[in-house]
Amino acid sequence: MKNLFLLLLIFFCTSQLIFSSVTEHWKKFEEFEKKYEKHYDEKERLYRYDVFSKRMKTIEEHNSNPDATYKMGVNHLSDLTRSEYLSKLNALPMDLCPHNFPERADAIYSSHNFEGLAPQTENFKVDWRAKGAVSPIKNQQQCGSCWSFSTTGTIEGRTFLLTNKLFSLSEQMLVDCDRGCFACNGCWPYMALEWISKNGLCSEYDYPYVGYKQDCEDVICKRRVNCTGYTLIKKGDETALASACAKYGPISVAVDASQDSFVNYQSGVYYEPKCTTTYLDHAVLVVGYGTVDGIKAWIVKNSWGVQYGVNGYIYMSKDRDNNCGIASAAVYPTSCSLL
Repeated sequence: MKNLFLLLLIFFCTSQLIFSSVTEHWKKFEEFEKKYEKHYDEKERLYRYDVFSKRMKTIEEHNSNPDATYKMGVNHLSDLTRSEYLSKLNALPMDLCPHNFPERADAIYSSHNFEGLAPQTENFKVDWRAKGAVSPIKNQQQCGSCWSFSTTGTIEGRTFLLTNKLFSLSEQMLVDCDRGCFACNGCWPYMALEWISKNGLCSEYDYPYVGYKQDCEDVICKRRVNCTGYTLIKKGDETALASACAKYGPISVAVDASQDSFVNYQSGVYYEPKCTTTYLDHAVLVVGYGTVDGIKAWIVKNSWGVQYGVNGYIYMSKDRDNNCGIASAAVYPTSCSLL
């Protein structure tokens, strides 16, 4: 009898905990729907709630770890499954990764290790946002065009350093017109830089972003930027990346963003032991580096809107064995000019 009573008590307590968790997750899901203006039919809503609830469990489990250097939280992507955000947001073709082929001899390409270009002390800090070299956060929407945003970001910064003028450049022109790339199905920034060296690039004002591939438009740009080459930074060398960023401005990089922790990053310094340094599926922009709460970090501009991370940014671990491949495929335009 006592054993039966004990079993009933355990069952009651467990069911209460489960019910409480479900109730809390449903409440948060309703808040999520309202905040991000999500609209589903009845069947889809139940499915999205299930995805959201599982994501909430992951977030709660992570945030309960006192040793974690960053926090996770709900954002506008929290109703997507892993396979969905990988296919809709992350799209770098690994067979065309710039460090998967031998060094090339043509004039458009160069590779350096940047030793001694900038002081590398514990207190040294670079933030190109404060200098006016970084355009506002953009949103690629559900198009795998991260490569185009990473490309325009490094050109915008390089052009600012050379002209003291910041122009927001057209990702849509790259998506529509660069036939060497794959539009919403991915590309690499170095490939886009090659195309730009021959064609130039319009401003975002002249060729605005729509979030899907359309026919290439023959527009007369009021502002056009041209870049004559690009430089690949030594693979995996975070010191070289820091030196290049300090001297040449924001740098296009590729990272392993395949984990739920990256998609639901909220604040702090992101460190993911499950990351690889070779599987790179998302292009972003390093706009500086320094420390956050005493932890060394890269300041990384993402292209998932201001709802993501810290107002659109993620602070990624610096000098922790190239975590998530932050320095595995870094590139910047060698020379840019306004036409």
